[in-house]
Amino acid sequence: MRAMVLLVMMVLLATFVRAEESRTLFLPAGRAESRLLESARRHVARGETDQAMAIFAELIERQPDFASAITERAFLREKLGDLAGAKADYERVLELAPMREKSWSHTAWIRALMKADLEEAARRCDRALAISRSLDAIDSCRFVAFQRGDYATASALYDEALRVSPRSDSSRYMRGLTHLRQGQEAEGHADIAKALKGTPSLAELWAKRGAPAP
Repeated sequence: MRAMVLLVMMVLLATFVRAEESRTLFLPAGRAESRLLESARRHVARGETDQAMAIFAELIERQPDFASAITERAFLREKLGDLAGAKADYERVLELAPMREKSWSHTAWIRALMKADLEEAARRCDRALAISRSLDAIDSCRFVAFQRGDYATASALYDEALRVSPRSDSSRYMRGLTHLRQGQEAEGHADIAKALKGTPSLAELWAKRGAPAP
């Protein structure tokens, strides 16, 4: 009986420890960290990127395993064109939270943007989609497939994304490019025209990401 009670206590303790570890990965450790995170977000919203980067650095120094903050810094680095810095942050998040599909898909996405190590990116997509076929994972993996020239896979993933989110102009635009790459002119131009009618800036955005219109 005592052995059973001890076993139950050990299981409960292990569960508590895992919960605490998970909490510090995705939530601020305290009030000071929470204030820093909100301040960084305000600076990002205002376009004050230097200030935001400085605050993210301070926050992550205080809470080195704060995966959510590291991810937000990666997004900002990516936006600023610091793809190497973003990649380093995404890799750190994968070390901290390999149980989440986003951790895998983000490291695949950045490789697609860099047009580097695309076979490894595809393997990481497989890991992400095996965990969850979330829109985030699908979004990254369809672009990886596109950059690899695997247009059949890319097209299937864009179809899947549009079934879940049929009003996504970005998905429709990239499906259009995928159709064009496969010689499906009518379908491609129809998708692109509809997407650009909703969001005219998509052509410029995706050209910057390495997917220019032909």
